[in-house]
This record gives sequence, structure tokens and C-alpha cells, in this order.
Amino acid sequence: DVFLFHLFDPVEVELPPPGRYRIQSGSRTVAIDTDSEAARRRYGAQFQRRKALLESLTRFPSVQLLECTTTEEPRTVLAKRFASR
Repeated sequence: DVFLFHLFDPVEVELPPPGRYRIQSGSRTVAIDTDSEAARRRYGAQFQRRKALLESLTRFPSVQLLECTTTEEPRTVLAKRFASR
């Protein structure tokens, strides 16, 4: 069996409410503007395309997709999946 473990942040699914946000990663800071409805749709569509690509791989025998957000504990997600084994 092959398990694809899709770990993602809820912000990847949908941007926060319209506004300007500063995101910091280490010493790098980036500003994003989420006011544009078109940009919000494109952003959501980009995530859905990535997810669809992963889901398409589950058509192969013995390939399964497990999804986990950064707000969940990965061990808990895995334990739920393998509890029935």
C-alpha cells in the first residue's frame, strides 16, 4: 500500500477575509492583499487543482490519500486511518 499524506494549512484552501496581511517566515516578511475577488477565486482554484492531482493518483491500485490540516495532529489522523487494521 502507498499512502499520500496531504498536509496543508486551512489558508491554502481559502484566503482569510478581504484585507491586507503581513506574513513573516524567519527574517522574510511578505504582504498579501486579499481584496480582489478574482484573486481569491484563482487562489482557491489553485489549491483544488493540486488536490485533484493527488486524488487522481488514488486511481492506481493500493494508493490512498490521507488529508491533514496544520490545525490537526498528524498522529491522530494516522491513528484514525489505521485503527481498523
